[in-house]
Amino acid sequence: MLTFLLALACAPLPTKGDRHDWALADVRAIAWAGDNSAVVAGTASGEIVIWNARSGRELVRWKSDKGLVALSLRGDTLVSGSERGRIEVWHWRTGKLVKAFPTAENLRSLCLHPDGKSVATASDVHAARWDTATGKEIQSIAYDNLNQTGRCISHSPDGELLLLSTGSRTLPDGKRFDSWSMMTDLEGKGRNLSLGTSCDVHVVVDRVGLPSVRTEWDPDNRSWVHDTGGGLLHVQDRAITCREIHGSNVVGFAHSSHHKLWVAARANGQIEVASRKNWTVWHPVTNLGPVEHFVLSPDGKRFAVANERRVMLRSLPKEPAR
Repeated sequence: MLTFLLALACAPLPTKGDRHDWALADVRAIAWAGDNSAVVAGTASGEIVIWNARSGRELVRWKSDKGLVALSLRGDTLVSGSERGRIEVWHWRTGKLVKAFPTAENLRSLCLHPDGKSVATASDVHAARWDTATGKEIQSIAYDNLNQTGRCISHSPDGELLLLSTGSRTLPDGKRFDSWSMMTDLEGKGRNLSLGTSCDVHVVVDRVGLPSVRTEWDPDNRSWVHDTGGGLLHVQDRAITCREIHGSNVVGFAHSSHHKLWVAARANGQIEVASRKNWTVWHPVTNLGPVEHFVLSPDGKRFAVANERRVMLRSLPKEPAR
């Protein structure tokens, strides 16, 4: 009986609606653990903090390289990347550093392969894949245009393809820029499988003054969402057919396989959802305040957003009856 009472006293307190707010300054990246159990955040100073997504308790905290710009997590492996191109491989449950190695400077984006054995990076100079165990480069992907700079790189859910998105280094008229997407396989040196057309959009620049470009794959492996900088989201498939679904000032988006919805977060903290059935849009959450980062849980039921002062976790409501 005593053992039971002690276990009950030490158990995490239930949180109604999975609602948490964590104070953390200058957040640069956030991620979810693949089993939905934890939320990870990294700051400009290199601090990495992990919280239990159910109880809200802090699990572990450590320092990585300063100038952190990206995080990616698969299984027990967390990879962080800094602006100067240093990649650090961690065991996220303990904060233990497993491997560190240099890549190209001005790193903008990274993603772990689903098997955790390699990490893909996009920088101002080029895109590449690296062996996480040895730190050796195993594939280099050159940009077709010298004016292009890597903005986002992501693996397809099956791990067979890489989708690389870029934006112009210069803005010709200060308001518009060219965006470019390339799909490549994991064999050879950046072989083009399909090429998206360049498009001019109203520009939104990031913290370093470069156009903001993001991509997110649908779990079906057949399509993805591409944000060309102004927040106008394009749902594309491998034939490069396109559907526009959202408006401006989008800071992040993802597909909820649980609810079968595309979910986007605006800079003003409004969460915007598009139904996959009829593409109608609704707004389940509107009172988060300004946000700069957004990530959906792997099961599609919760999301986390962050700004310069805090990280917030909320549940994603189901689509209202019509």
